[in-house]
Amino acid sequence: MVDFDEIDNWDSGLSAALSPHLPNSVGATLETAAPEYVEDARDLLFELTDRDAIIDATLTWIRSTKIAGYHRSRLVDEEIAAIRAEGLIPLNSEARRQTDPLPRQQTC
Repeated sequence: MVDFDEIDNWDSGLSAALSPHLPNSVGATLETAAPEYVEDARDLLFELTDRDAIIDATLTWIRSTKIAGYHRSRLVDEEIAAIRAEGLIPLNSEARRQTDPLPRQQTC
């Protein structure tokens, strides 16, 4: 079963599924680019590879296992106030670059 919050338990399976479609330099290229958001990393990955092959391999991998699904919001008071004032805003890295009023909290 895949629990996306437990990356150490599933990253090797996804890596194995994607490896036939990735150039050897992809890891170093992504590390050098140091993308700010996950969407930026995805866009760079798609520039370096065959986008459709990556999507197909990922979907095949997802369909091959069970996925643990749950949701829990982790909001600070300022985020709750912003949602009440502005509503929910779809995730979009470009929008975050332009209007990211809240500081990011680092978790270890």
